[in-house]
Amino acid sequence: MRIAEMVPMKITPNPIIQTIVDLRFRTEVPSGAVFGLVYDQLKSSYPHFEQRPILQMPESIREKDPAFQYEPWYAGRRGSAVLSVGPRIIALTLENYNGWESFSTDLKPVLETLQKISLINQLERVAIRYVNFFPENFLEITNACITFAEEQVSNDPVFLRTEVFKSPFKCVVQMANRATVQRNGKRDEGSVIDLDAFVEGALLPSGAEDNLLELIHQGNTLCKGVFFGLLRKEYVEKCCPVYPKKE
Repeated sequence: MRIAEMVPMKITPNPIIQTIVDLRFRTEVPSGAVFGLVYDQLKSSYPHFEQRPILQMPESIREKDPAFQYEPWYAGRRGSAVLSVGPRIIALTLENYNGWESFSTDLKPVLETLQKISLINQLERVAIRYVNFFPENFLEITNACITFAEEQVSNDPVFLRTEVFKSPFKCVVQMANRATVQRNGKRDEGSVIDLDAFVEGALLPSGAEDNLLELIHQGNTLCKGVFFGLLRKEYVEKCCPVYPKKE
């Protein structure tokens, strides 16, 4: 799959409906104390948190069942941003993405808090995910081409999944042309292009805990390159692309 190098800073309309950064880790802090430490540092930005349904489960199940080890226990909202906190996960979700500079402004205080309270003992996974929505069929606006029984698929329901690797990240790309999403209180039907770039385990670079923003930005760059490598050039040009100024 082609990864575009020269990509716009934005296109109009903005297709991104959700952006998620999640960090998974091991910590020496007791499970029940993680939220208190994070909240104490970020309560001015996220004063109100709600318990997640997992806290209704018996402690013996949520603590020992591997299926729940990365589940958030609390979630706090500030405008369109949601901060989720669990014993082994911190995630920031944004519904109104206005570019990396704006998003990183929301992200930096969270990352600085993790360093300040020395929460992360061992980093396990760093991921950034973009969910894009288009009213058009993705087969009509991307370079994806599918044939079945020697006939090109165009109007049939299609779900496509593939992976792109660019060290140290892997980017999982999922596309569906009969998707339904909730936006601004209403249901919209169209196509979803979902990109999830992550690095985990042994592929995490040494000292990643001290350079989280830079690492997440690498994932962001890969997502943008894959995304604009997928879109047809003529479609991008119709979307009023704004490119970085050449130095």
